[in-house]
Amino acid sequence: MSLKLLPSPARPSIRRTWLPLGSLGLAAGFLSVALSLAGATDEESPDPLAVGNRWEASMEISAPNRPVMRGKAHREITGTEMVNGKLYFVSVTRFTGLDGFQGWTTFRRQAEDGIRAIYASDPEKREYLETALPLKVGRTWTMSTSAGHTLFRVTEQETVKVGKREYKDCFKLMYDSTGTLPRGHFYLAPGIGNVSETFEQNGATFRITLESFVKAGDSGPDLSLSKGPKKPAQEPKTERR
Repeated sequence: MSLKLLPSPARPSIRRTWLPLGSLGLAAGFLSVALSLAGATDEESPDPLAVGNRWEASMEISAPNRPVMRGKAHREITGTEMVNGKLYFVSVTRFTGLDGFQGWTTFRRQAEDGIRAIYASDPEKREYLETALPLKVGRTWTMSTSAGHTLFRVTEQETVKVGKREYKDCFKLMYDSTGTLPRGHFYLAPGIGNVSETFEQNGATFRITLESFVKAGDSGPDLSLSKGPKKPAQEPKTERR
């Protein structure tokens, strides 16, 4: 879950799943072919799409001469919706313990070139490439929104320790943006999503750490990769045309 913050040009963006960049802030979609909208498989998807998936992450925001802010980001895939003739998963992000941080909704789908997304608040419902797939070390792509451009680079694949948990085969992504958009890095764990992210924006440093991930159909947190991924409870599909 790449956290996404306040969806407005003035708000900090927590990249992708968590906040929407630009109007994403960790803030964070996908084209029409005979593919499951849940991604190729849970093992391959960097941000698994299934109705009922839920993520919770801790957030810490620090800035010079200001008190440190701490709170939680919560994201859930609540359903599906047709937008511009394509079927998307509806991803809802909200915050607790962070005064002034508003929630937002993002539409996501799996396309031939990766995960594509639309900000629900965008009156023109413009789609952008959020994550290019398949991920591999050395791959780059640019995400363009009305707020500017962000260049992503996959720099490493490694085991990452977050708190007491270890996530294997995580992709490390570095990103650099134009204008006032954020710059930082994050780790994507296969079948789970964003597990750790640090970025800077407007003089503030944001740190986001995944605390729990509940897959569709499960009753509680399941962050263990050693047990092997479970199949999503629901996988809306499109038909080949």
